[in-house]
Amino acid sequence: MKKNIQVLIIEDRPVDAVLMIRELRRAGFDPEWQRVDTETDFLAQLKPGIDVILADFTLPRLDTLCALSQVQERGLDIPFIVVSGSIGEETAVAAMKQGASDYLLKDRLARLGQAVANTLKQTELRNEKRRVEDELRDNEKKFRALAETTPSLIVIHQGGKIRYANPAAETILGYSLEALHHLNFWEVIHPDFCDLVKQRGMSREKGESPPNRYEFKIVTRDGQERWLDCAAAVIEFDHKPAVLATAFDITERKLYEEKIQASLLEKDVMLKEIHHRVKNNLQVISSLLNLQSASITDPQTQLVFRESQNRVQSMALIHEKLYEKENLSRIDFADYLRNLLPMVFRSYNSKSKLVRPELHFDSVCLGIDLAVPLGLITHELVSNSLKHGFPEGRGGVVRVELKTDDQQQVILSIADDGVGLSENFNLEKTGALGLRLVKLLTEQIGGKLEFHNVGGAQFKITSKVPPPEQKN
Repeated sequence: MKKNIQVLIIEDRPVDAVLMIRELRRAGFDPEWQRVDTETDFLAQLKPGIDVILADFTLPRLDTLCALSQVQERGLDIPFIVVSGSIGEETAVAAMKQGASDYLLKDRLARLGQAVANTLKQTELRNEKRRVEDELRDNEKKFRALAETTPSLIVIHQGGKIRYANPAAETILGYSLEALHHLNFWEVIHPDFCDLVKQRGMSREKGESPPNRYEFKIVTRDGQERWLDCAAAVIEFDHKPAVLATAFDITERKLYEEKIQASLLEKDVMLKEIHHRVKNNLQVISSLLNLQSASITDPQTQLVFRESQNRVQSMALIHEKLYEKENLSRIDFADYLRNLLPMVFRSYNSKSKLVRPELHFDSVCLGIDLAVPLGLITHELVSNSLKHGFPEGRGGVVRVELKTDDQQQVILSIADDGVGLSENFNLEKTGALGLRLVKLLTEQIGGKLEFHNVGGAQFKITSKVPPPEQKN
């Protein structure tokens, strides 16, 4: 497809203008053209949109070099090619120095098409370069406007040498902009972080990819230590790799975080002390029950005291486990049961040699609001199996299982292979304190209680596990 171009021809001989147009068409152009031979006509036709000017050098009513000057004075970037019947070398050189794009003799018009094509290509490249330069200048203006108004520190450095710093850098670092230009960037970094920041900055300039965001401390001119949250990237500055670093002053946030951490530590210490004291108080209560039971001669009353003492001990064990752990809000309930069940079996010395425990536990972490009721429930049901499931020296197994399902529920199962429950057993009407306590505690945690009486007694408690509290 032919390329449309607008051509202005300065020529006093119409036939020569036609020959020029013919050569352009042979070269693949589709020219729209005008011919002028006076200064008045030339100035009337000279306007943006012309792609090329072809000018005879010797005209009676128009000076070609004067016409070239008119193009330049109007700021028009139009290729200007001198086409003459006879032109000396000195004259041609003078025209090129003044700004002509090319020149050729009329007896060599065959190369006119190529000369125009080359000139248009150069103009296109020149316009593209000008566009890029304009964009760069525009971007630089935007960058400077942003850099000089943002409260964030912005620094460009090469090999540590500060090449640019914005007004915020002056405010944050405490140095004047002039002083910063004589500083090495590493000089303002706190000694604890200097090697890290220097190593990452030098790595970037070498084309490596260290983390581009990190926090470090700086030391201001007056000796203050301040925290910065810095992001860095490699750019080209004066045709060489440089590091562009932007940073926020996060000193106040860091101080607030330190206060929060100190407050949390104080809270943890206080909670540990509370759990420790609760455990001690419960142990005191257990000891008082033990002392009181020593003065009681009725076996049934002694049993009631011992069961109460065991319940207190099961709660004390919860607080002991919480006191020992770093996480003061949740305990490993499986670990708790491994400590609780031997204690329950030991309280029934006569049965512990005949009945053995089988334990199957998943790792389940529970909060104290759920762990205490489930601990008491486990104590009551295992005690109930040991007391009533194996009469007259009968042996067997008490199975305790702990697991979770895909619905975030904890399932606790206590079963034995003893004599089982009576045929007319009714959990709603039972008078046994332990089973009534199991029922009340299950309701307290919003759980579900099931029991079966096949091949022994089996109780299963299912309860939703609340998610752990999120720390801010």
